[in-house]
Amino acid sequence: PPPGANIPPPPGANIPPPPGSNIPPPPGANIPPPPPGANIPGSNIPPPPGANIPPPPGANIPPPPPPGAKIPPPPGANIPPPPGANIPPPPGANIPPPPGANIPPPPGARIPPPPGASIPPPPRGNVPPPPGSIPPPPGRSIPPPPGPGIPPPPGRGVPPPPGGIPRPPPPGGIPAAPGRPGMPPPPGRGPPPLPGRGPPPLPGRGLPRLPGRGLPGRGFGGPQPTKPKITMSKKVKPMHWNRIILPPKGTSSTPTIWDNIKEVDVVTKEEIEELFEARPTRNIGGGGGAAGSATAAPTKKKIFSGARTQNIAVVLAKMLPAKRFTDALKKLDDKGVSKESLVGLSKIWITPEEKMELDNELKNDPDAKWDKQEEYFIELVKVPQVKNRLAIWQFKLDVSEQLEFIYKLLNGIKAAFMVLKTSSLLKDLLSIVLTLGNYLNGGTAKGQADGFKIEMIGKLTVVRDSNNKNGIDFVAAKLKKMRGSTLPDVMKEEFDGLTRNTRLKLEDLENEVKAFLGAFNKTTNLVKSVAESLEGLDDPFESVIEPYMKEIEEKAKAVESDYNSLKEEYTRICDLFMIPKNDEKAKNTAELFALFTDFVEKVKKAIPPDEKKAAPAKRAGGRISGSQQSNMLAKLRQMRAPKQIVHTRE
Repeated sequence: PPPGANIPPPPGANIPPPPGSNIPPPPGANIPPPPPGANIPGSNIPPPPGANIPPPPGANIPPPPPPGAKIPPPPGANIPPPPGANIPPPPGANIPPPPGANIPPPPGARIPPPPGASIPPPPRGNVPPPPGSIPPPPGRSIPPPPGPGIPPPPGRGVPPPPGGIPRPPPPGGIPAAPGRPGMPPPPGRGPPPLPGRGPPPLPGRGLPRLPGRGLPGRGFGGPQPTKPKITMSKKVKPMHWNRIILPPKGTSSTPTIWDNIKEVDVVTKEEIEELFEARPTRNIGGGGGAAGSATAAPTKKKIFSGARTQNIAVVLAKMLPAKRFTDALKKLDDKGVSKESLVGLSKIWITPEEKMELDNELKNDPDAKWDKQEEYFIELVKVPQVKNRLAIWQFKLDVSEQLEFIYKLLNGIKAAFMVLKTSSLLKDLLSIVLTLGNYLNGGTAKGQADGFKIEMIGKLTVVRDSNNKNGIDFVAAKLKKMRGSTLPDVMKEEFDGLTRNTRLKLEDLENEVKAFLGAFNKTTNLVKSVAESLEGLDDPFESVIEPYMKEIEEKAKAVESDYNSLKEEYTRICDLFMIPKNDEKAKNTAELFALFTDFVEKVKKAIPPDEKKAAPAKRAGGRISGSQQSNMLAKLRQMRAPKQIVHTRE
C-alpha cells in the first residue's frame, strides 16, 4: 500500500454508525485482503494480479473496538465489493462515509446481492462475530478475494424474489449497489394470488363421479335392477325396507326364495295411490301439514320442545290420566300412584317461565288445541300449590319405609346392648379369663386383679401353655367343663343378638332419625302453606292430611325418644365395662360389638368335642354295623352245619 495507509483515523471515526446502516461502502473503500494462508472457504481461487503483495507489518490488525461496543454488524455487511475492490485504498480511505449514507432502506425493500455475494467472507473480515462478541467498527472489515460465486452455507442465503425487485435509493443521494436478476422462486412458493382470485383447484377436483355411483343395486359392479321403474302420479307414503337385487340368472348357484316370487296383479297402481297417498296429517309437534292444504289438521300449540318434550312424555306415560290424577292428588289417594312417578313428575314440573307463557296463551286463546304434554299440565295447574302437594305426598309414601328402617337399626343395637348387659355366659367367660390372669401374674404387681381392661379378651391368643395351646383354648375348655356338652347350642342362642348386629352403628341411626325428623318438620310447614291457600275452596286435601299428620307427629316423638334412650344406654354399657370416653369403642358401637363378637366366635371354635362312648355300650344297645352282622351270620352257619350233616346220615 502507498505511504499513509496506516495513518490512524481522525477523531470520531470509530463511532458506530446509526442503526440500520446497511449500505456497503463505495468502491475502493475496503481494507486490503486477508493475509495469505488463511483457511477461508473459497480462498483457493487464485487472486487477481497484484493481490498477493503482502501488506506492511500491522496493516491487517483491526483497531480495537470502543469500550462496551456490542452492536452487531449491520445487515448487508457481508456483501463483497465489485471487482477491483482489493486495490489498496488511497490515503484517507478510512474516513467514515458522509452523513446519510447509513440510513436504512424503506421497509420491504429486498435488494438482491451483487455478483459474488455468495462467497463466504474470510475470518476477522466480514464474518459475523459470534454471539456476545464486540464487532469491529464500520469500514474496518477485510473484503474477500473475488471469485465465482460459491454457494453460501445452509441458512445464510435467502433466494431473491422473482425478477429482483429494485431497491429504492436511500436518502442522501447515495445509490445502492447494483442488483442482479432474481432467481425464480422454488416450486409451490410463488407470489400470492391477486385479490379476489382463489388458488387453482387441485388436480382431480371437480371431476365427474365415476360411472355406477348412485345407481341402485349393490355398488360397483353389483346387480342392477331389471324390473321397469314405476312412476306414481301422486306422492305416496314410503315403505322403509332394505331391498334385494338378484344377480342375473345363471350367475349364482345359491337358490333364494325370491327366485320364483313375482308381483301380483290384484294390486294396482291406482289403488295404492288412493289408499297410501301422502296426505298432510295431524302433527302433535305443532308443525301442521302442507301450507295452504285444505285437508291439513289444525295445529296444536306447544310450549315444550326438543328433549324436554321427550322427557315429559316418558314420565307422563307412567302417570294416571290427568283428571284422575288431580282427584287423587286432592285426596292423597295412593291407589295407582307410586313414589317413583311422583318423583319423576316433580323433576319435570313446569318452570315459572313456562307457566307464565302457558297462562298468557290460555288468556289470549282459551279455545286453542294443545299438545298432550301441555294439556296434562293445563289440567294439573288448576289445583292450588301442586308442587307442595307432590312433596307432601312423597313424604306420605316414604314414611312407612323410613320408620321401618329406623326401628330395624334401633332394635338391633338395643338387642346387642342387652346381650352385653345380661349374658351369664359372657360373665362366665370373663371370670375364667380373670382367674387365669391372676394365677399367671401371681406374686407380681399385676396380680390380685379385680378386673382387667376389656381389650384383653382380644389378646388371649398370644398366651400359650406348654402344649402350645393358647388362652382361648384354655377358656373354652373350662367353660365346657362348667356348662356341659350343650355349650355350643347355648352360646349360639345367647349371643345371637350380638352376632347378628355386629356392624350396626349408632351414628347411622342418628343420621336416619335426623333425616326423618327434618322431613317431618318440612312437610308440616308445607301442609300449613297449602291449607292457607285453600280457604274458601271445596278441596278435600286438608280434611285428609290433618289426621294423618297428627298420627305421624306421635311417631316422630316416639322415634326421637327411643333414640335418646338408646344413646343413654350406650353410655351405661361403656361405663359397665369401664371403657374411657376417648376410646374408639365409646364412640363407635361397631368397634365395641366387633371386640366381643370376635372373642365369642373364637371360643365357639375352640370348644373341645365330646368324648366318644366306650365300645361295650355299643354292644349292649348300640347299632350293629354291616360287617358285624356278616360275621355273626357266618358264625351261626358254622354252628348249624354239624347238626345238618348228622341228620343226613341217619
